[in-house]
This record gives sequence, structure tokens and C-alpha cells, in this order.
Amino acid sequence: MDFSKVTSLQIPEGNVTKIQDKEGNILWANINKVAYGVRWNSVNQATTACERIGNLELHKTLPIQSRFKVCIHKGKEIQYYCHPDDSRFRQDNTGYVKTLPIVLLSETQPAIIEDTDTTVKIRHTITDDIFADYKYLYAFIKVYTDNTTGNVCRITKIDTTNKTAYLESNNTFDSGDYSVELGCSINGYDGEIGVDTGGKFYQWSVDNDGDNNEVWQSLYKCVPYAREIKRHIIGIDRACVLNVAFNDTKWGWIGSLEANTAVNVVNYHTNLRGGSNNSSWDKYLGVDNFRCQLGKARTNINLATMRSYSQKTDGGQMLYKQIWEAIVWSYVIEYADFDVKKAYNSELTTEGYHQGGLGNGVIGGNDLGNYNNYEKIVPNDYTLELGNNTGIKTRAARENQIAWNVPHWRGFNVFWYGDIWINIDNMLTKYDTTKQKRIWYYTDDVSKFSNDITNKEHQIEGLGNVNESWLQEVRINNKGDIVPSKIANNVNYKNSYNWNYTDSSIHSTFAGGRANNNSYCGLLLFDATSNANYVWSFSGFAKVTILDT
Repeated sequence: MDFSKVTSLQIPEGNVTKIQDKEGNILWANINKVAYGVRWNSVNQATTACERIGNLELHKTLPIQSRFKVCIHKGKEIQYYCHPDDSRFRQDNTGYVKTLPIVLLSETQPAIIEDTDTTVKIRHTITDDIFADYKYLYAFIKVYTDNTTGNVCRITKIDTTNKTAYLESNNTFDSGDYSVELGCSINGYDGEIGVDTGGKFYQWSVDNDGDNNEVWQSLYKCVPYAREIKRHIIGIDRACVLNVAFNDTKWGWIGSLEANTAVNVVNYHTNLRGGSNNSSWDKYLGVDNFRCQLGKARTNINLATMRSYSQKTDGGQMLYKQIWEAIVWSYVIEYADFDVKKAYNSELTTEGYHQGGLGNGVIGGNDLGNYNNYEKIVPNDYTLELGNNTGIKTRAARENQIAWNVPHWRGFNVFWYGDIWINIDNMLTKYDTTKQKRIWYYTDDVSKFSNDITNKEHQIEGLGNVNESWLQEVRINNKGDIVPSKIANNVNYKNSYNWNYTDSSIHSTFAGGRANNNSYCGLLLFDATSNANYVWSFSGFAKVTILDT
């Protein structure tokens, strides 16, 4: 039977969960079997917790979130996937395990790039033809000193003339021939590093003004108004910028790019210096990498400029409204809680659900202005070892700074709160003096991404004539929008703050917060106070690549 021609159909209850036409389009679906989501009430309940709704088994298997995988890609072309339990290495290491000669060096040999803490790093070299270019510079390798144990080392320098790589390690092993596993090329030679969302999915919502609001997601378009979330690759951290082009084939893919291209890479070369591109912080490399700006994302760039930088690669865009919202809801649905700062708990509930949060994150610190000018704190590779998993990696207190607990969620290094702000594209806002409300503007057409609000077909009314306070509720409409709609003097609703001034210029939207915002930081922390052209040393951008068109 061709269901595309059916105008009326009585649906059996039984085991039927969905009916599709011959092209695979969903004509009907039992939402409670093929979708999962959360419900909350901010009218009568001051709590960040949500109720799980839909298919409760899907809340255990998380079919959308479980597809997220870290990969190396050139534009829209995925080159290979990283190991699910350690993104420093390949999922398929076939052909990347070799017997190579290693020489132990003295302590006076080349400087290291790892933050030493209290550990003395031991230096080694390998000489082989594979080091005739920079493919493995800053990459990790495993040196097997027996049949089971792999000592993780990092390549800190490559002499391409002599085809020699310099290593640093926490372990000492004598000179000799060793079995060596070569890790992922994370410096841009093979492409960028990001989280592949694995395929399209759908999100929709029921907006009751905070009275039992609902957000749903599914692999199927269960309702006609559901938002299609296209498959994307999202950078593992905030984006870097190739400030100066390499113009050198020895750098592979990144060596072919022009200057001022936004890229998701881990590269400590000065051509990719992060922060405000200020060389005065370079001296801290290997001394305190949380202070140095090498190996980190760029800041101090305005919205329009970074948009143009992101679009220089195939499918490249800044992280924009619909994708930011899709990932935020994916997190909230997984944990059934808005409070991302709850203590991390790796254990499942007795029902098999995820619980807790990702901890306080990278917030607080002592005199961060003098420490690093409020710029990016965490290197872009700090939590790579956690792979596609979720967890916390702690940088112990030192250099007059507190301990920082770096959150890692499903492949993302420093998930989207704390450290530095994220500027969200396609989410312009302006205070309407007539309505006395802030209006957000966006488009579904990526070709219209700009600082012009007149070409945006969607408008969402947000907060009224208010300045700032804790977020109570967001306007979600029917597609899972996230726009501040109510505030309260109570942290318990969303545990995220909101800044919202009433001048009528066009503003951009910043989310997540910076370390110096302390407890105000949160997944739904908003700042809508700055002109769209404004730049901060403590705000950056994430970059995405759109795979589905």
C-alpha cells in the first residue's frame, strides 16, 4: 500500500510505532515509542530538575547522543575517527603501529610543551622517514616497552631535515627499537578535529510559558513542525585562527589554507597563537600552559569577522543558534536537569539514567587579569584522552591559582560554560522600545547569516524592561528555541544568570560565561548587552561544518 495517498487512516495500537511513505517520510509515529524528552514546571517549582518523558528506554540508550564521535576531517570529508576512549589515537590503527628506533636524551635537550606540574619530563628522539614533514608535530604516540603497556609520549619538535622527532614522556625507557603506535594528526596536517553528530535528528517543543514545558528529540520527524537538525561536525573546543599562512606542503592540509582561516586544531605554532594573538604570553609555554596562549582558541575578534573566517573551509560556519540549541537540549535531556554545574557522577541511577552534572567547570581564579588577561585558560587538547566519553579532568591548584575541573562531555573539551564566552551566530537581538521587550532575530537560511536583522524571517519576543537576574524561564515555542523570557531572584530554576540591557542597538548573543563570572556561569547563561561588533579578550567562537545540506 502506498501510504502517501492516504488521507485518513485509523492507527492500530499494537506494536506499530511509525508509518512511512515509500520515500521514507514519517506519516504517523507513536511519539511515546520513538521519541524522548523532558518536562519541567517553572511556575510552581523552583528546581533545575526535569521529568523524563517519552520512551524511557531511549533515555538509557540515548540514540542521538550516543552517535557523537570525535573525528579528523577536511571540510565535509571525514578522514578517520579517533579512538572512542582516547581521541589522541585512531579508532583504526592499522598501519600506524611500527617498530622504530628511540634514543634517550639528556635533560638539557629541547624544551617541552606539556604543563609540567611537579612531574619531570624525560626526553627521547625517533629518527625515521615518517618525520620528513610535520604530520605528527604535537601529536601523541604510544611506546610499548612490553606487550601490554603503552607509554604515552608527545612529539614536541620535528627536525624535517634530519627526519627526527623529539619526544617528552613521564617515563624513562632505554635507547633501542620499540613498537610505536602513531596517534592522530591533531595539528591540522590531516584536517580539523571535531565531534561528528552522526546523522540528522529532530527536535520540537511544547511552550506553556513555564507551566509544564516540554522539549522532545527523535531520529524521526514525529510532528510536522519539528526542527530538522542536520548532521554537523562541531569543533571540540573554541576555534583557532590561522593568523599567518604556512604556505608549506610539509604542513599538509593546513599548509594549503590562506591566512585568517578559522580552524579546529591543536597546534602550538605561533602562526596559530590564540587569545588576542599577543606574543608576550609565549614565555609560559611548558611552564604554565594554562597561562600561555599557544595551543588555544582566538579571542578579541568581532562577529562578522569570525563568521567570514569560519566560512573559508568547505561547509564551515560559526556555531549558530539552531545547532547550539540542539546540543544544549541534548545535554539537558540526557541528564534531565538544567544545572550543568551539579557534581559529576559517573554512576547511573538504579533505573539506568545519567545523573548529576559536569561540575563547576573552569570558573574562578586569582587575579585573572594579570594571570592571562582574562583570555582562554584551557589548552584545546587538555581532555582529549577522555575520547567520546564524559568526565572531568582536574588541573591541580598552582601558580597562585585555584584548581580547575575541566568538563568533558561526549568529546567536547571544556564544554560550553566557563573559561571564555561563546558568541553565537544567527542570534541577533535588539530591544524594542515600543514593545518594551528584547527581540531575537534568526533565519533558517545559512546564506543569510549576517549582522542584518532585516533579512531574518523569524522573530522571538523575550524579556521585558529588565536589566539582569537569574534565569527562570526561556521561550521555546514549538522548535526548541532558547530565548530568555522570565527572570527571578532564585538560582534554582536554571542556575544560569542573564544580562539584558535596554539600549536599542543590534546586539549579539554570548552564552556560557567566562571564568571570572564565577557561579553565574551556566549552560543557559546569557549576555545580550554588547553591540554586535564588540570584541572581548574573554570571548571566542566555536566552529561547525555542515555535512547535510
